Amino acid sequence: MKKLQFLLAAVCIMAFTACSTSSSSDSPKGVVKEYLDYIIAGKYDKAVNSFYFKEEASQAELKGLAAKLEEGYNQDGGLVKYEIISEEIIKAEEGGVDRGKVLVKLFYKNGKEEEETITTIKNNGVWKIDFSVKS
Repeated sequence: MKKLQFLLAAVCIMAFTACSTSSSSDSPKGVVKEYLDYIIAGKYDKAVNSFYFKEEASQAELKGLAAKLEEGYNQDGGLVKYEIISEEIIKAEEGGVDRGKVLVKLFYKNGKEEEETITTIKNNGVWKIDFSVKS
């Protein structure tokens, strides 16, 4: 009987967790959060996976992009935290793609603070950062 109770409890917990967690690519805000969490953790190679590419990027291109990200964020001592201020989703007209804009406030180790708008695009049902667009 105890085994059955334990099994039922485990199933309930897994079901609750599955229902309450959503993929970070389900929204513009989610993909930006994932990206910035990787930046703070120093996982620049994983951060580039949040980007949208029109054509598939080679491993060498991804490594180069990760190195540029690291160099850029470390100019101010590294990113220590961020706040998501707002999210805007722009629905596409028929045949187009949905886009999003996420306003974030970035806080660096050297005390610098800045606001930045990160543009996203929905590609094949997944939100990605469109770094080719500067807002």
